[in-house]
Order: sequence, then structure tokens, then C-alpha cells
Amino acid sequence: MAGEKERANMTIEDVWKFFRNGSLIGLAVVATTVFTGLLYKVAKDNLEKLNETSREQTLVNSHRFLNEFSFNFFSDKTMLLFDLIEQDDGCEDEGRRGFVLVENDEVLYFNIVFDNLHEDVRTNYKDALRAVYGYDKTIFTTSEIDTLLLGNLEEIGAYRERRLIDDETMYETFAYYVQLCHRNTQLMRYIHLAREEDTQEGKGRNPKYKSDLYDNFQNIYKMCEEQERVKISRTRYKH
Repeated sequence: MAGEKERANMTIEDVWKFFRNGSLIGLAVVATTVFTGLLYKVAKDNLEKLNETSREQTLVNSHRFLNEFSFNFFSDKTMLLFDLIEQDDGCEDEGRRGFVLVENDEVLYFNIVFDNLHEDVRTNYKDALRAVYGYDKTIFTTSEIDTLLLGNLEEIGAYRERRLIDDETMYETFAYYVQLCHRNTQLMRYIHLAREEDTQEGKGRNPKYKSDLYDNFQNIYKMCEEQERVKISRTRYKH
């Protein structure tokens, strides 16, 4: 690097000294060296401009993604699901949960256990469900969970992989919901069962098949945890 900088800093006076002394070989060497140095500087400047343009485009893409995606993500139906999951956040007693995965031989679904909801929200939550769905809703099907919740989180991860949203924007906007869902044992149990079933079906076609269902969700969760650690580290450093 030092040599390239020295070559780029050679002046016209240096070139003239070689020319005056009749050193054509020296002149060719110096001219080539100066030209190489100039190419290096131009390439470096262009690379910096390209990186800056790439960063700006990523921000533009992030804002465009948020405008288009947030309407679906923050719909009334999805937010009602988040409210239910939030009620169970931190609950260590599985028998006291308001959002429970029901497993049987035929179908999986999520039961709403109203008696386990906090008294101050129980009636309001029933009324909110009736207002949004038009009937007294008591369960969420796995199809609804995939469409309203996990599918949205998977889509966020897919957009991130395609660099249509940057990590900082994704963290600031969606980290709370990603981490909330990942802490919920009922959702994680469903994901485990879905991946297990998909793997078994896939092995019928390929013995080495391994399910990638909800991988994007898992990836953005890991990214959120990493961002959280960085944020905590920076806060400690400031103090």
C-alpha cells in the first residue's frame, strides 16, 4: 500500500529529471508508475462511490419494503394474535397459558383459553375478536398462524436475504415481535412438529432431506439477538 501511495505522489518534476538525463527507460518506468498510481486512485474512488450508492439503495429499499409490508404485518388480525401471545410472555406455568397448541392424531390448532387471560383484558379481547372476525372466535388454525404470523416473519427474513431491508431497520421495526414469538413455547413446539413432518415426507424423496421450514424466522431471530448484544455492549461502554 505504501509503495502504491509513493508512486501516486510522484510529481511532474520527477518525470522531467529522468527526461533531462536522457533516461528513456527511466521515463517509461516513471510514466508507468504514475499511470498505475492514477488508476489505483480512480478505482478506489469509484469503489467508495459504489459502496455509498449501495448503502443508499439499501436504505431506499428498506423504506419501500416497510411501506408495502407493514400494512399486512400490522393488520388487526395479526395484532390480535400478538396481543394473545404477549399475555403469555414470561408465563412458566404451561397450565396457565391463554394460547395453547392442541395436538391430536388428525389436526393441530391453537386454543384460546379465555379463563387464563388477565381479568382486565379477557372481556375486551373477546369483544375485539368478535369485532374483527364477526363471530365468537375460540381457536386459531395452523393455517391462520402461518398466514398471519409465521409467514410474515418468514417473509421479513426473505427480504433481508435479498437485501431489501437492512439489519438495523429490521431490528428497530420487528425485533420485539420476532423475539416475542421465539420465546413462546407453543409456537416453537408447532414449528418443531411442522419441520419434523416435512423432513419425514422429504426423506421419501431424498434420504438426506432436511426441512428448511421457518429457517428465515430462525435466522432473523439470531440476527436480533446479535443486535441486542451489540446494543447492550455499546450502552455499557458509554457508561
